[in-house]
Amino acid sequence: MSRFGWISEILIRSHALRCCWLPALLLLGTANPGFAEIRVAPSLEWLSCSADAIVIGNCVRLTATPGPGDVIYEDYVVEVQEVVKGDLKDKQINFTWRQIDASQSAMHLLKAKRGVLLFLAKSKDHGPEQRMNDKWVPLTPEGNPWIVDLSKLPKGIFSKEMKSISEEPEMLRIVREWAKSPVKQSLWLEVPFESPIFNQLYSGSSCYLMVPAEEKYRAGFMTLARSREAHDRAKAASELAKYAGKETEAVLRELLKDDAESVSHYANDEIASVNYHVRAAAYQSLKALGQQLPEVAMERKPTAVEQRALREKAWKASFAQALKDGWTITVTDGPSRVVDQREQFIVRVTCNRQKDLATFTLVPKDWPLQGINVEGMEYLGTNGLHNQGGRRFYRQGELPGEVTKAIIAYFGLEK
Repeated sequence: MSRFGWISEILIRSHALRCCWLPALLLLGTANPGFAEIRVAPSLEWLSCSADAIVIGNCVRLTATPGPGDVIYEDYVVEVQEVVKGDLKDKQINFTWRQIDASQSAMHLLKAKRGVLLFLAKSKDHGPEQRMNDKWVPLTPEGNPWIVDLSKLPKGIFSKEMKSISEEPEMLRIVREWAKSPVKQSLWLEVPFESPIFNQLYSGSSCYLMVPAEEKYRAGFMTLARSREAHDRAKAASELAKYAGKETEAVLRELLKDDAESVSHYANDEIASVNYHVRAAAYQSLKALGQQLPEVAMERKPTAVEQRALREKAWKASFAQALKDGWTITVTDGPSRVVDQREQFIVRVTCNRQKDLATFTLVPKDWPLQGINVEGMEYLGTNGLHNQGGRRFYRQGELPGEVTKAIIAYFGLEK
């Protein structure tokens, strides 16, 4: 791996910890078996950076109040032993744990013999639940409050070096050190297979650790911005918003000229737009840095040639999968209409194998049938009956019964 090869393992993410993301830790319970995709865990360092307040103390009182629907508000009173972070003057602090499942109550913290370590934030944007406005609330990975019972440290506390933290002195040393950090943004680092914490996080896909966006990462992103690979340049453009400075601004302004393209699809056979995704990432980063920006084209309309090529490629590939081997498949365009400012085409797919020959006419499902010539064709059903881009399938010509069944099953045709 090159000197900066590791940087390509960092995803384009910048979430405040209190927002909804996919964490891997349950400090008050066990891992949720429902997660089988990407797992993301916060490092202890990032928790310490992102919390508005960090307190060590004893939970001395709990009041549970019913909220709307199944909501329960649990209001805790904590006698403060140490303020690790935050401008807190009182000897007590109140925080609220909002939950909708009584089994997730944190009331057992009242019995914590050595006290608790709280990572807190101010509650905001709770809509009609005015009761939550401006309350202290615990940071809540996977819906569970980040509250550490110092009598028995839970599993799932990780350092940014991808090590498990199981001893109180080491945990508190890291928290006290990083609570003073000025870093306010994070990066996602992929946890390698050989890491000692990989097995604790892996759940069927990739797993990542959220770490503070330290200055040491800037050089890697500056190098990545000159990569030959467009996705690398886009990653760099997004992440450089976290590193203000003239050199960063110069790199981002150069990326505003990047011609790399990516495609957004309206459906599997129709392009919605062609996007200049590297430019867009650079533009958003410069905007986040408060820079004045020129007008820059972020996308363009697909050409007729590009649309035609995709229709042919998509339907040829789909029918090849449905029919398996031995078939010659030809895709041609039929009549078109402009619907919602988009030109849509009927597609005809001819399938030929020795003595078997049939043509499928695929009509956009939202088109009225008036004026469409499907006389003498058998209606097989509609794929994507409830989705955009769905088509009505009509067949002309005979095919063996098992072939017709394969087509209906593969495309999920419904009448």
